[in-house]
Amino acid sequence: MEVQVCNYNPSDDGEDTIFSFVSRHHFPIVGFNNDSGKEQVVGTCTLLKIDERIFLITAAHVMNERHNVRDNELWLWNYSDGSKITITEDIICNPNLDVPHFSDVAVVEIDIKTYPSFNKKEFHDFCFLNLNRMLKELDYPILEDDTFAYLIAGYSSSQNKIIKSRYKKPKIFQYLTHPLPNSENNSPLSILTLRGMWDSENVSERGKILPKPQGMSGGGMWIVSTKSEYSPIFAGVSVAYLREEKAVLAVKATYILSMIKCFFPDVSLSEDDLPIKFFMESEIDGSLLFLIPKQDD
Repeated sequence: MEVQVCNYNPSDDGEDTIFSFVSRHHFPIVGFNNDSGKEQVVGTCTLLKIDERIFLITAAHVMNERHNVRDNELWLWNYSDGSKITITEDIICNPNLDVPHFSDVAVVEIDIKTYPSFNKKEFHDFCFLNLNRMLKELDYPILEDDTFAYLIAGYSSSQNKIIKSRYKKPKIFQYLTHPLPNSENNSPLSILTLRGMWDSENVSERGKILPKPQGMSGGGMWIVSTKSEYSPIFAGVSVAYLREEKAVLAVKATYILSMIKCFFPDVSLSEDDLPIKFFMESEIDGSLLFLIPKQDD
């Protein structure tokens, strides 16, 4: 597939393309920067619907930005009407400043009744990510380059310099790019993450420069394939830009689903479908361990 870039406002009307489908499932996370005195995009998230429960999923380091913004408040910015809603629910993530890339994931079960603009059937149907669009496998298929690509989506901070009017609509950036192999074998990083190329020299439009990916952390990395009825399918959450490798790193979706099942055991997810098994080492300090099936070399 050809490498492509797309700037898109998900509230725009138009043909339902892969880009428009992916865009409507992503939301910016915003905070008030004390140093600059301005609101800024600190990350991106998606809202996953499992039965009637809604889970915000993003990167842990995005949610940990709450310690660096005014009043420790982060807001979910609804692109459809410009409203910003304070995220007040409990946050499940590693609270440390230096989170390992392979576990750099945060989950928040949101109370939809406190988000009035989200609490509509058409919004549920249109903007919440359904479980059948999440890739549950740990081993991702390796397909031919002409049938298989990654689509990286998120709200770049540099393209959303903000945000004083509630009616200003954010712009999502999307990059259809090539998969990259992991640099090591049988480590948590190689097993639990995937990589997509992030290289301005590999853009089909001459002179097009990719934006800095800050703000895109927590957005989705999707698999786009001409051989799947569920294309595009959500494959992981982007968590890091690896400058030397010209790559964006994402934690696989199955890790996120296993994490949800661990902390919300009554959720409608079958452990038989989830290859990673989480369990608490200590309920006192919240230490979390997980088991990964052994991978073939």
